[in-house]
Amino acid sequence: MRKSIQRVERTKHYDLAICCAYCGTKVVTAGDEDLAVHPCPHTLFVAHDEGFEYISPLAAEQLRQRGLTVEFGEDGFVQINANDGEVPGTDALTDSFSFPDAFKIAAYVAPPGGMGSYVGFAPNVDG
Repeated sequence: MRKSIQRVERTKHYDLAICCAYCGTKVVTAGDEDLAVHPCPHTLFVAHDEGFEYISPLAAEQLRQRGLTVEFGEDGFVQINANDGEVPGTDALTDSFSFPDAFKIAAYVAPPGGMGSYVGFAPNVDG
C-alpha cells in the first residue's frame, strides 16, 4: 500500500518562516517580495502555485517514475512537464508524493491573494 505524504495547512499564519522538524533549519523565510529558500538535507521540495523553487533528487526521481519530466532552469526554477498529458496543479502534485514519515506544510494566502506555497520534508531524503 502506498502511503501519501501527510499534510498540515496554514491559513492564518501563512507568512511565518518554515523550519525543518527533523533538524531545525529555517528552510523558507518570507520577505517583502520573494521567498528565501535554504533547503536542508530533509527538504523534499519548496513550491508554490506557479511551480517549484526546489526539488530534491529523490522527489524528482519519484516524479520521473510516474512519467513526468523534471528540468532545472538556469535561474534555478524547476519545470515539471508531462510527456502524455497535463501536469496536475502544484498542490495536488505535492500531495501525491509517497515517502515514509514525510509531511507537507501547505500555506494559503487569504483572498484577494489566494496563492498557496508548499514545503515537504522527510527524515531520509538524502539516502
